Amino acid sequence: MHQAPAPVYQPPSYQPPVQQLQPPKPSLSTASPAAAPAPEAIQAAAMPSESLRAEPAQAEAAPVLAQSAVARVSERRQVAVLFCDICGFTAMSESLDPEEVSNIIQPLFQECNAAINKYGGVVEKFIGDAIMALFGVPYLHEDDPERAAMAALELRDIIQNYGARLQQTHGFSVNMRIGLNVGTVVAGSVEATEGKNYQVMGDAINTAARMEQNALPGHILITEAMFRLIKHSFELKLDKLITAKGKAEPLQAYELLGIRRLQQRSRGFSERTIPMVDRSDELANLLHVGQKALSGQELACLLISGESGLGKTRLALELYSRLQAENPELLMLRGSATSYSQHFSYFVLQNLIRSCLELDETVPHAEAVQRIQQVMREIQIPNAGMIASLLEYTLYPHLELPQLKFIAPDRLQKQIFKAIGDMLMAMARQRPLLILIDDLQWCDPLSLQWLQQFQASAAQRQLPMLICVTLRPGSSTAPEDATLKWDCHQSLQPLPDEYCNELICHILALDATAGLPYHLGSLGEAILTRAAGNPYYIEEVFSNLLEDGLLVQNDTGWELTCPLRELPLPSSIQRLIMSRFDRLEPDYRSLLQTMSALGNTTSLSLLEQLLGAGSVKLQEELDVLVRAGFLRLTQTQRGAECMFLQTLTQEVVYNTMVNRRKLALHQQIADTLEKCHAIDPYPVLDLLAYHFSRTKDIAKAVRYLYVAAEQAARLYANPLALEHYNHLLELMDQLEPQALIGTDLFQREWARASQLHQKVVRRRCEILLLTGVYDEVLSVVENALQTTDAPLEQARLMYCRGRVLEKRSEYAAAREVYEQTRQLLQAQGEIREEARLWNAIG
Repeated sequence: MHQAPAPVYQPPSYQPPVQQLQPPKPSLSTASPAAAPAPEAIQAAAMPSESLRAEPAQAEAAPVLAQSAVARVSERRQVAVLFCDICGFTAMSESLDPEEVSNIIQPLFQECNAAINKYGGVVEKFIGDAIMALFGVPYLHEDDPERAAMAALELRDIIQNYGARLQQTHGFSVNMRIGLNVGTVVAGSVEATEGKNYQVMGDAINTAARMEQNALPGHILITEAMFRLIKHSFELKLDKLITAKGKAEPLQAYELLGIRRLQQRSRGFSERTIPMVDRSDELANLLHVGQKALSGQELACLLISGESGLGKTRLALELYSRLQAENPELLMLRGSATSYSQHFSYFVLQNLIRSCLELDETVPHAEAVQRIQQVMREIQIPNAGMIASLLEYTLYPHLELPQLKFIAPDRLQKQIFKAIGDMLMAMARQRPLLILIDDLQWCDPLSLQWLQQFQASAAQRQLPMLICVTLRPGSSTAPEDATLKWDCHQSLQPLPDEYCNELICHILALDATAGLPYHLGSLGEAILTRAAGNPYYIEEVFSNLLEDGLLVQNDTGWELTCPLRELPLPSSIQRLIMSRFDRLEPDYRSLLQTMSALGNTTSLSLLEQLLGAGSVKLQEELDVLVRAGFLRLTQTQRGAECMFLQTLTQEVVYNTMVNRRKLALHQQIADTLEKCHAIDPYPVLDLLAYHFSRTKDIAKAVRYLYVAAEQAARLYANPLALEHYNHLLELMDQLEPQALIGTDLFQREWARASQLHQKVVRRRCEILLLTGVYDEVLSVVENALQTTDAPLEQARLMYCRGRVLEKRSEYAAAREVYEQTRQLLQAQGEIREEARLWNAIG
C-alpha cells in the first residue's frame, strides 16, 4: 500500500522567535548556610512601575539574572512549587566541621539540581539544607504539575540512596521530606540596595512549604489543587488535614506514593464519555483505509494532525471502536509521549511494551519479568529468551543484565529495535493490531527511529496491522530527521458553531436537536466565542463549571450562578496556551500583552497611537505573531484590525500581567478612546465603560456603563442590558452613597449614587420581567423593598411585583398589589405616577 503517493511528515521551517534566556543552574558555592525561613518570612516587595511596553531586563542586571529562575519583568505565573528539606542535616552539622559538611552535602545538591533540571524545573534557591524549585518559570509547560511530581519522586530516591551510602561510610544518614503545590505567583524584579533582584512571591509558595513542614521523613505531601491535576497519572493516598496560619479552612493533604501511568493528562470528562460530534468525513476516510488494510492483511499508516484540543486522540479511539465492532479480535496497543519525554531514551517504546504486556509503572520488576516470559510463551516467538532479556532491559535500562553485558551499544540498539518489532509482528499473526502513537511531536529520538524502521519492515509483511499517529503541526520539538509516510492523513480543523452547540447539549444531557434553552444562550455564546471551535476547551470549561458548582441543575433546569464575565479559566487551558506564549521574545510578549488589554479585536490605528510605534515596525511585529499562530489580520470597513485567533488566548495572556500594569494600560486606552471619540462617543460606549471600570475612575465608568445599558434596553438587547445593569450594581458598591454621578454623556444630568442605584435595580427588574425570569424579579423586589425607604421607589417596585403576579395569571393577588401601590402614590401626592400606573394596568 505504500506505493501510492502519500504525505510526508517533515518539521516546519518557521519557528516563533524564542527568548534566549535559558534556565539557570544555581551555584552551590553561593548557597546560604542559614536555616530555611518560615513561610511567613516570604514577603511581598514593592515592584517598579510598568510602562505600556514592559521594559526588558537591564544589561547591568545580567549577572543577577543568570542566577535566578525568573528573568523577566513582573508577571503573574501559573507554577508548580517544590520544597524539599534534607532531614538529618542539623545533626550532621553539629558533629562535623563546616567544610566537611559542605563537602558531603554539595554532591547531593548537585544530583538534586540535575534531577530538577531534567524535568524542566529550576532551583530558585538553596536555603541551608532546603531546596526550593519551580516548574513553570521562566518557561511554562502544559504538564508542569506532572514534571514536579516526577522530580519529587526522583529526589526521594536520590536522597535516600545517598543517605544509605553515608550510613556505610560515615555512620549517619540523611532523609527527606517534600511538599508540592500549584498556583499563581508574581515573578519578576524587585528593588534591592545593590540594584534589581529577581524573585517569585505568592501564597502558592507558602502553601508548598506548609506541605513540606508537615510531611514525615521519607514522604511527599501535595495539596488538593495538585491532586486534581495529577490523580490519573500517579499513585496518591489521602493524608491529614493541615491547619495553616492565615488559612480560614484546614488544607487537605495527599501523599504522593509513585507513578501509575505516564501519559498526557486525561481531558474533559474522564468519568463519562461525551459523544463525538462532527468529524464524520475524517472518520469515514480513516475507516475506509483501515478496513481495506485489515481485510487485505496489509499495513496501513494513518496520521491525525491538528492543534491541541481538536480531538485527535478522540477520533483515533472512535476509529478503533468502529473497527473493533466489525472485527472483535482487533487489539489496540498504545505508546504515548509527553512534553518531557524527548530527554528519556525509549520512553514511547517503554509505554508500548507495557501496553503489550498489560502492565503499568507500578508493577514490581519481578512481576514484570514474569509477565514478559508469559507473553513470549503465548505468542510462540522464536529466540524468546533473548527477546525477553531485551524487553526487560528496555523497561529497566539501569539494570545490568549478564546476557547483554558484552554487546556493543550500537548492536544492542539494533537488537532492541528488532526484538520489539518481532514481538509486535508475532502478536499480529495471532490477531489484528492497531498501534496508536500519541503526540509524535514529543517522541524521543530512539523511539522515532524505531518507528521509521518498523514502518519499512512491517510494510513487507502480510499482516493485519494499523499504525495510527497523532501529531500537533508546527512543533519545534519534532526531530529533524523524521520522515514517515502515511496512507491517510486527516488534518482536523476547529468545529463549526452548530457542532459546538451540539457538544454543549451532550455535556448537559440536553436534546441536541432542540438546541440550548433560551436562558443558556448567553452562556453558550460566551463559551463558543472563547473556544473558537476547540472541543477540548468547551469540555474543560464545562467540567470546571460543574465541578465548582457554578453551573447547577435544579427543578427548572440548568442555572449559572456566576456572572458571564467571571467564567473561570481552567488552569489546564492556561498552561497549554502559556507554553506557547513563553517561547516568544520579550518585545513580542509585551506587544501581545498590550493587545490583550484592548480586547479580542484591536484597531491597528488605535494600537499605533497607544504604542507610538511606526506602522512599518508594528506591522513587522504583528506579522511575526500571525505566523506564530496567535493573531489574524483582517481588513474591514473600519480599517485594518488585528484579532486573537482564540479569545481564550487573549484572556490567558492578559492574566500574565500584574495589576499595576493592567491599571496603567486601561487608563491610557480609556483616555485615548475618549479623546478620539469626544464628538460622538456612542460607537465606543461599551469600550469606554469596560476600560474605565478597570481604572480608579469608577464614577466615569459608571456614567458610560449606565448610558450603554440604557441604550441596550432601548434597542431591546435584553441580555446585554442585563449584563450592564449587573455590572453597574457591582461598580456602585465602590462609591459613596452621596457621590454625584453624571447620567448622560455630556454631564448635563446628575444623580446621587444611592438614587442611581435604586433606578438601576428597578431597570434590572423591568428587563428580567421582559425575559420571563419571574422568580428572580420577585427576589430582587423583596430585597430592594427591605433596603429602601423612599415611598415612590417602593411603589415602583410593588408595581413590578404586581406585573409578575399578573403574568402568572394570579389576577386577584395582582389587583391587590396594584391597589396598595395606588394608595401609596396617592398618599404621596404623586398624581403623575398614579396616572401612569392606571395607564399601565388598563
